[in-house]
Amino acid sequence: LSAHRLLLRLRIRGKYYIFQKGDANDFGNWISAGQVVGIVIETQDANGNVIYFRSKKEKLKAKSSVRKHILNDLLQRILFFPRLVKRILKKILKKK
Repeated sequence: LSAHRLLLRLRIRGKYYIFQKGDANDFGNWISAGQVVGIVIETQDANGNVIYFRSKKEKLKAKSSVRKHILNDLLQRILFFPRLVKRILKKILKKK
């Protein structure tokens, strides 16, 4: 399993679960921590600059990003059913 973004870690009855979400997914999902085999600690941008994810600056950016992604996931879940109802109603009204 490759997870783009690990957002939360939760311990339930001695076992850890991780909430993960990729950029292309509207919704994240929970996986067992045992499914994670590695963590990216640095990358290189298009200009060749190395970005160290363990630096203070990057950790602060990551915390902000986590909040954004969790809130977005929650919003998508809240809006899922109203959108579904709207689509169904549009189909029904088109038939008339």
